[in-house]
Order: sequence, then C-alpha cells, then structure tokens
Amino acid sequence: MVIEVQDIQWVMMMIMIYKKIMGCFLLVIFNFPVHAEPSDFSLNQAVEQAKQQGRVLSARTRQIDGHDVHAVKVLTDDGRVKRYRIDADTGRPYRRRQR
Repeated sequence: MVIEVQDIQWVMMMIMIYKKIMGCFLLVIFNFPVHAEPSDFSLNQAVEQAKQQGRVLSARTRQIDGHDVHAVKVLTDDGRVKRYRIDADTGRPYRRRQR
C-alpha cells in the first residue's frame, strides 16, 4: 500500500478543521471569552469607591449580559446592607439595558 503526500495533507487538514470546530463548540458551550481583556475600572477601585458608603462586606466581578460588572455589598453606618453594581469598563453604576 502506497500513501501519497496528498492523502497525508488531506488527513492533516481534516484534523485541523476538527480541532477548530471542537474549540468553537467548547467556547460556545462553556461561554469562555476568546480574549479576556482587562477592565478599565478594577475591582479594587470599586471597593475603594464603595468604602465611602460604609463597611464593605463582599466584592466580586461577574458577567451580566456580556459585561464585566463589579458587585459590592456594603454595610452602611445605619445598619442597612446595600448592593452596588459598578460597570467595570466605565466605573459608573451599572444599569441593565432594557430589552
């Protein structure tokens, strides 16, 4: 049996196509960003901003509608717990867009 160069090239091309399709499939299924770009307004900056309102209880960055949003929970001086959502791109309060 003789294996020709065109056969090997065809098999290699099919393997590359398979890998690309599977990679795209995994990205869609698990919703992984292809390139995670750093936010302009860091979580630390959001925490510092929230400290003006009281004691910070927790802080994390979440994805909401495809946007990075810093969620900060604060205990105010009068004993209430407030939650703030801060847009990671702008540093402004995040408001969910109407559909």
